[in-house]
Amino acid sequence: MNKRIVDIHGDDALNYNNDIYFMKGKHTLSDIVIDSDKAVGIAIDKKNLSPGNPEKPENWLVGYHFNIGDVIMSDNVHDTKLVIMVSGISPNGNLARITIDMETGEIIGAGEQTGYDEDGHSIWEPF
Repeated sequence: MNKRIVDIHGDDALNYNNDIYFMKGKHTLSDIVIDSDKAVGIAIDKKNLSPGNPEKPENWLVGYHFNIGDVIMSDNVHDTKLVIMVSGISPNGNLARITIDMETGEIIGAGEQTGYDEDGHSIWEPF
């Protein structure tokens, strides 16, 4: 299954690799059942996510951070889920992101940054 996270920005649509993946008016406020407080609770309960701690130099992230967007669930760009991505620190001490369906609370994905490859690109592993 092909999944891509597409951030919601702009007035009419987001242009991502010359394809339009998010159209204005696709979602309404009633689609948002899981808000940031509930999303953090899910991330803590299910994945033991912690907030970034400014007292720890290795935690450049302070607190929790959030992105809202669409995840494309198949090759059909209209087959999407509205999600919230919660960023924090994994139980292993790494930068982590938990992607949660904003209607159901289901975790769509969870990954942590485990290092960098020889070209300097981040390596992400599921956790």
